[in-house]
Amino acid sequence: MTMGVLLIPQAAACSVGAIDIPSGAPIERGEGFGKLAILTNDVEKERIKIESFTPLKPGGAQPTLGFSGEVKGVSLKTPGGGGTKVSVFGDLDGYQGVWVDYTDFENEQPLPPKPTSLVAEFEEAMLAANKEAAIQKKAAQMEEYEALGDAVRSGSGSGYVGM
Repeated sequence: MTMGVLLIPQAAACSVGAIDIPSGAPIERGEGFGKLAILTNDVEKERIKIESFTPLKPGGAQPTLGFSGEVKGVSLKTPGGGGTKVSVFGDLDGYQGVWVDYTDFENEQPLPPKPTSLVAEFEEAMLAANKEAAIQKKAAQMEEYEALGDAVRSGSGSGYVGM
């Protein structure tokens, strides 16, 4: 089963900005990448598929096979482990590709950073907001009580006459 695709850049620096392709313009082979790496669970099975390819026309283009085997990698998750299984091929248009074993490739990746707790950050923000709202509510109540007290003391508060 194929898991994902990686574009491996050319060795030379390649700077591509915004590309505007006119409508109907032919698509031409470019030099945007050096190889196409395709992650798979079974490199050997993919190599056999390419080996057994039959051209659609007699004498037609055939894919090519290059190196197949293990490439010494930097296994970060299983130090001292074997290399990464790969199989290099060329497609019918001459593009280079390489099948890469998914598990081996995954072992070469650094461990992800410890996740920050968005829930904890959200709870802290909510507590701070609630605290601020409570302070503002208490201040508003105090103003209301003071105004009510002033009205009662001056005798101008309706409903409080005779208290």
